[in-house]
Amino acid sequence: MMKTRRQWLIVAVLLLCVSAAAVYGYVAAGTRAEVSVNVQAKTVEMKVGEEKTVAGADFTLLLASVPEDSRCPEGVNCIWAGTVGVELVFCGPKSERTARLNSASPPRTLKYRGRYIRIVNVGPRKVEGREIKPSDYVVTIEVSKDRPAGEGDGDIVEIKDE
Repeated sequence: MMKTRRQWLIVAVLLLCVSAAAVYGYVAAGTRAEVSVNVQAKTVEMKVGEEKTVAGADFTLLLASVPEDSRCPEGVNCIWAGTVGVELVFCGPKSERTARLNSASPPRTLKYRGRYIRIVNVGPRKVEGREIKPSDYVVTIEVSKDRPAGEGDGDIVEIKDE
């Protein structure tokens, strides 16, 4: 009798493991599919003063400045996480446009020549009592043909050529 219970327990545990593996595999496959939906997205890391060519687009991006950094410093309790504002210059074949882009407050996304541009990361992290020099900033920007999920019309500003 004890041997039979043990066998049933082993079978039940094995079935549970197989079921969990099947569910995990399904979720993991679903996650991979979600992540790869936006296959047109490209990210570029930029320092202040750098100009980068965007692969597949007919313009370059210049990170002109970081005029705002109100992020909450590490180790400090803040009521708001803060935002980083950057000034970008879009250099097209016939024109140049300057626009402000923010990490947390509108506009969080800019649209230029059919591409959506948004900040995905800003380094270095802000530390209380330590100043970040403009040359220390590294801003990671995503450029995509697809509208970012969850962005409302008020979050996107379209930059037009004259």
